[in-house]
Parts: sequence; structure tokens; C-alpha cells
Amino acid sequence: MSTETHEMVGRYTEVRNTRAYYDSCGSGVPFICVHSAGTDGRLFRHTLPAMAAYGFQAIAVDLPGHGRSFPIEWEPIDDLHEYAEWVMEFARTLGLEKPVIAGCSIGANITIDIAAHHSADVSACIAFEGAAYTPTFVGAGTFMDPHTISWESISGTMAPTVIRPDATPEQRSEIAFLHTATSQRNYAGDLVGWENYDVRDRLDDVTVPLMIGLGSGDYFLPEALVTATVDAIPTAELVHFENLGHYPIWENPELVNEAIVRFLRDNHALPDEAAGS
Repeated sequence: MSTETHEMVGRYTEVRNTRAYYDSCGSGVPFICVHSAGTDGRLFRHTLPAMAAYGFQAIAVDLPGHGRSFPIEWEPIDDLHEYAEWVMEFARTLGLEKPVIAGCSIGANITIDIAAHHSADVSACIAFEGAAYTPTFVGAGTFMDPHTISWESISGTMAPTVIRPDATPEQRSEIAFLHTATSQRNYAGDLVGWENYDVRDRLDDVTVPLMIGLGSGDYFLPEALVTATVDAIPTAELVHFENLGHYPIWENPELVNEAIVRFLRDNHALPDEAAGS
């Protein structure tokens, strides 16, 4: 399907007495995208028009303290469950009923968290590069002090090393920029949340269809943590992406969008008209 005619529009709303920004594209069934640590909704710039073409109102929200969303009470968040509850509050604020939730990295963990706590309130969940337990960024709290290190040089250098090996120079520059657009304290808070995340005791509560995507080149996330998550959830499906890294939805959007649509169609979560196309 063509995606060129679906224009993205930026809007603000208020969640927990704080201005929250989101990009929206298309109309129909809500499809909410949650970005990775230290980035913002621009990570899903290829996803939104593609999902709009299938009859979704595709939305990429900036988490508090990221992009153009203000921090809650001007403090970083270091608990991914708190982010997940904020995303559900955002959905309620906009009157978005039974949305599809899709996330990448910490956004994937947030998506899994929503599946574990709110399965009855969503239509499907899609998590890229996440798991129920992710103790893989030890010591992230040391970066909460902006004076301890040149964070921009680290974050801008690290992100391009965990994407597809044949990425273009433009892609490497873009992913580096996206990881320097959030303040060090908010980014570090994200990583603390990732390091401490553990929802394994709630996986029995997941009843919604859940797709977990894993890039073969993602050294941030051991495959064993992902397979353990999938094995514990009867409604979960693991999808491998060869030669992709930590940001599949951005690295190869055409391939990944096809996987998303196939999963939603198989689980009767595509809008009615698109399901037969």
C-alpha cells in the first residue's frame, strides 16, 4: 500500500498536568508507538504512514522529558512501569479505545508491561528488542549526574554501533542525532528503568496477542532473555530479523512493517477493510 498520502500532524495534550506531544497520522483504529531510551517519537517516522495506510490512527508519543514532552514535575522517570501507566493514561486522555501498542527498546519493555497489566484494554502488543527482564545496562545510575561524563559523545557514538552493518552514513548520523536530543538525566533514567526492569511474575496475566521482534545484531539484549519471555507467554510470538540491530522499525521499515501487518492480520487485529487486502 502507498504511504505517501498520509500526512503526519503534531499535537499537544495534557497528561498528569504536563504537556505531552505526539505525532498522529491517519484515522481509524488507534496504533500507539513508544520510542527507545533517550529518543522520541521520530524513531517511528516510517511506521506511522505505513500503519495509516492500513486503516490505523497511528500515533508516536514523546515520553515525559523526551522530544517536545515536558518532564513530570521536572524530574526524570527511572521506572518503566510508571512510563507504561503514563502511556495508558495518555490513551485514555485522547479517548483511544483498545489500541494496538508498539514499542522499541525501553518502549518494547513498556509494551510488555502494558500487556502484563492491561491486556483487556488493548487489541495487540508489538515489542521490538525488549523482554520481561533486562538487567543488561549495569550502573546506569552513575550517569544521572550530568557532570560525570560527556554523555552526548557516548550516546551519539554508541547507537550507530548496534544497527544493521550495511547502514548508510545518513542512517548512522540520524540515529546518533536522535540519541543526543534528550537530556542526560532523562536518558539515564530510561537506562536505570531498563536495568531494573522485571515483570516476570506478571507474565501469566498476558492474554493479548504479543509479537516480540529481535534483531540478530542487537548486542544490547541477549536472545536468551527474549526467548525466556516468549516461552512464558502462550499468546506470544518471536520474530527474528536477520542483520538488523536494536531499532528494526527504523533500520528496515519495509520489512518490519510487513511483519507487523502479517502478525495483526493473523490475530484479527487489522481494521476490517485492510484485513482482506
